[in-house]
Amino acid sequence: MTTPHAVAEQAIQWLLALQENPGSASLLGEWQAWHDANPAHAQAWQRIATLHGRLQGIQHTAPASAGAARNALLTRPANPRRRAMAGSLALLLSGGLGWLAYDSQPGQRLLAQERTRKGEQRQRHLEDGTTLTLAPDTALNIHYDNQMRVIELLAGEIFVETGHATGDLRPFMVRTRHGLAQALGTRYSVRLLPSAATTSHPATQVSVFEGRVRLQASQAGTTDSQPYILESGEQSVMHPDRYDLRQPADAGRASWPDGILLARDMRLADLLHELGAYAPFELDCAPALADLRLSGSYPLAAPEDAIYSLARMLHLKVEDQRRGLIWTTRTFYLS
Repeated sequence: MTTPHAVAEQAIQWLLALQENPGSASLLGEWQAWHDANPAHAQAWQRIATLHGRLQGIQHTAPASAGAARNALLTRPANPRRRAMAGSLALLLSGGLGWLAYDSQPGQRLLAQERTRKGEQRQRHLEDGTTLTLAPDTALNIHYDNQMRVIELLAGEIFVETGHATGDLRPFMVRTRHGLAQALGTRYSVRLLPSAATTSHPATQVSVFEGRVRLQASQAGTTDSQPYILESGEQSVMHPDRYDLRQPADAGRASWPDGILLARDMRLADLLHELGAYAPFELDCAPALADLRLSGSYPLAAPEDAIYSLARMLHLKVEDQRRGLIWTTRTFYLS
């Protein structure tokens, strides 16, 4: 029996939540309700349990002992264990577990060395003096060796301030599925876009604020995919086989690491989407309001305050909507 992709996604999200909140008995209760609500849920969870053997028995763990059980069973694996899990995932692909394959987005995020959740922002200081700031819902791997320094961005957005401790001359680059962005003494952001402004396909946006960045599309060899240099104050969108025309860098891509969402002539729907990444709830608006253009700065640490401030400024109504019994979704809706 094949596990539906949506159910597999839910199972992985539960695994991540249990890993990241090991002391929550209420979370275990919510997980138990989800697990028991549908046989497909139990099947998806059992497949994860079978995969690496560390989750077996959790569905029978009493809430009173949930903390100890999860600490023993759900501790985030160290790198060697993570690599072993990746191998198991790849082997199981042929057995109908493609939804959890290492080269699938859920599988990659599950196994990433660094990841953030919705509403979470984190800084990572690397051995060479480089600082990475991870936006919410970001996942990446760090590959440093004797020849180069590579950040593999799997999801989300990072802001990079490159370092060269002790004269480190190894090339530094960020790799996405669309290509490479190599730093040439730089502060820059790299962002995976679900769809770019000029195409319906995913792409990578690179914005440069100091120094220069050399772009190399993944499908090298064609005229349109030759290496492309972005100067300070410029940005472009990289596709596997080409680059969009360079544009002035969006200052908002440099303000979010400081806790500010900077909007300049931004659609209301886009502003709500970006602000919603930092909120423990969803944000939406009436279709007739989606194209309203806004400029201003909004504190990312207080998204609910920002929503009510927007509503007052635009003379809109805020509806606090809650849906669902097991999976409760809270949405602030502007109308």
